[in-house]
Amino acid sequence: MDQRLSALAPILASAAVGAWTSLVNSLRVLIAIDVRTYQPEKHCMRGPGVIPLVEPAAVRRLPQRPDPSILSEAIPLFFIGRNRDEIWIARDADGRVGGIFLRKQSALQFAKRNTQPAGCATMFLSERFELDIENKGDLEKLL
Repeated sequence: MDQRLSALAPILASAAVGAWTSLVNSLRVLIAIDVRTYQPEKHCMRGPGVIPLVEPAAVRRLPQRPDPSILSEAIPLFFIGRNRDEIWIARDADGRVGGIFLRKQSALQFAKRNTQPAGCATMFLSERFELDIENKGDLEKLL
């Protein structure tokens, strides 16, 4: 019996070390500090809370609608992309309606829902942009 326990000791020790390592790595992920460093020059410290300053150069202009020979004026166009906080934005090119969403699919469904029954064209933007009209999206009540 003692020989069997002696043989199991290294196996149990190895398993315990492996479990401990997994636990420590999991905790490191949970308590990881945000890698983005705080930059005081980008925030205003007046009043309650920290208010981010938006620099005029940081505001992106939306692209112009494609030429009518490429996309008919009769077809609605939605711009879809992300804002500076990585949240999805969907905005009608004419500025009639727009919204903020957690998921890309939700932004696409919003564009489709707002152009029924005909549908619309979508243009995905690689540069970040902010919603500059009233938010009618999923995150309407949260933001």
